[in-house]
Amino acid sequence: MATGHTTNINGVHYNRYHYNPANNFVNDCLSFAENLARNTDANSARAEFRAVGDRPTGTSRLFGQSDDQNVDIAGGNWVQDENANPAIGEAYAIARTAVPGRGETPYHVALVVAKDGTDNVTLEAGRITVTPQPLGIDKDSVVKFRIHSTDLEHGFRLVAPNGSVLTDRTYKPSDGTVDVFVTMVGQGTYAYMCTITTCSPQHNSMYGTFAVGKDSEYEPPGY
Repeated sequence: MATGHTTNINGVHYNRYHYNPANNFVNDCLSFAENLARNTDANSARAEFRAVGDRPTGTSRLFGQSDDQNVDIAGGNWVQDENANPAIGEAYAIARTAVPGRGETPYHVALVVAKDGTDNVTLEAGRITVTPQPLGIDKDSVVKFRIHSTDLEHGFRLVAPNGSVLTDRTYKPSDGTVDVFVTMVGQGTYAYMCTITTCSPQHNSMYGTFAVGKDSEYEPPGY
C-alpha cells in the first residue's frame, strides 16, 4: 500500500509503498530476501543465493554460509556499485572484506522484485539491532554505544525513565561506527528509537527498551 511518502533519487521522484507479507517473515535482510525469492515461510532456513561466477570452474558458493566465506567471496573480482545489475529474483549484496567485529553488521542483502527501465526496485528488511543484549546494567554506570547505520540515514534517541533524552542525533552509513558514552541516570526502563519517521516502511518497529538496576528485563525491537 502507498505510504504517502516519496523518495528523490537523481532528480526522479518515486512513491514509497509498504509491503504487508502474508508469511511471517523474519526481519533479517538475508533470510527475508531468501524466503521472498522462493515464496516460502520464514521457518525455512535453506540457503538460496549463490555468488554467481565465484568459482568459474566449479559450483559457486552460497552467500551467508559463514563470515569467513562471505569475506572470501567479497574479495573476488565482482561487478560493483552502479555496474551491478541483478535480475528479478536475484539480489544485491553489500559485504565486508574483513571479518566483522563485535556488534558490526556483516552484510546487507536487497532482493530485486521489479525493474523500471534501467532502475531496479528492491524489497528489503530493516531494523534496529542491539548486540549484545543490554542486561545487568547498574544505575550510574557509563555505557558505551557503538552506533552505525547500514543502509540510509536513521536517528537514534535514548530516553531515561524520567523522560530526559540522553542522546539524540542522526547517523548515515558514511559516518562509520560512532562511539557514544551515556550515563545511566537512574533505575528503571530506558527506551530507544529511530527518530526519522520517513526513513523506511519499517520505521514504526524501530523501538525497544532495556532495564537498568533491575532483574534482567529486555524488550528487543518489535521488527
